[in-house]
Amino acid sequence: MSFSKQTWTISYSELNDSILSFDLEIIDLAKKCKDPSWRMFPRPFGPFCLVVANNTTPLSRNTAASACKSKWGIGLTALNSIAERNYVLEAGKIAMGKHSAYKYSSMWLNGALKVACEFVGSEKTSGCAGMKAYDYIGDQITSFEAYQFAPGTPNYTTIDGSPQACLQLMMAQSETSNNGLVKNAV
Repeated sequence: MSFSKQTWTISYSELNDSILSFDLEIIDLAKKCKDPSWRMFPRPFGPFCLVVANNTTPLSRNTAASACKSKWGIGLTALNSIAERNYVLEAGKIAMGKHSAYKYSSMWLNGALKVACEFVGSEKTSGCAGMKAYDYIGDQITSFEAYQFAPGTPNYTTIDGSPQACLQLMMAQSETSNNGLVKNAV
């Protein structure tokens, strides 16, 4: 933390007989993430830190969210920019490595399909098109530019009776055409 003191003089010229002098203290707090492995990004509401975590086995969305909460005291996050998406993709490649047996691997993002959009055909309504179909994205998200859906998604289908209500960021493994695109998943 650093402090600097500056003195300012303002003159009032209408009457030409008043001078006001005051001291102004400027405090500069260095912004840092909680750990050097995190990366800071500018957001409209102030700096925001992201980290990509790896797990040796696939996790459900709820298990991944619980693991984040347990380890760092936070949940899953949403993306606010292309720069954030690109960081998550690059950090994911380092954290997870290459698995050529898979077309893609993926990382969970915050967001849940609205109940009103949990049926095939709802994507054709204005309230359920694209990212409008999702809640719980986060109040600090002001842009959805990082959310480009893979062809055929979101598809509003169910697997074993459960709607594919969550969001994943796809990371290329043996195929690359959908790298960095978002899909819905259970």
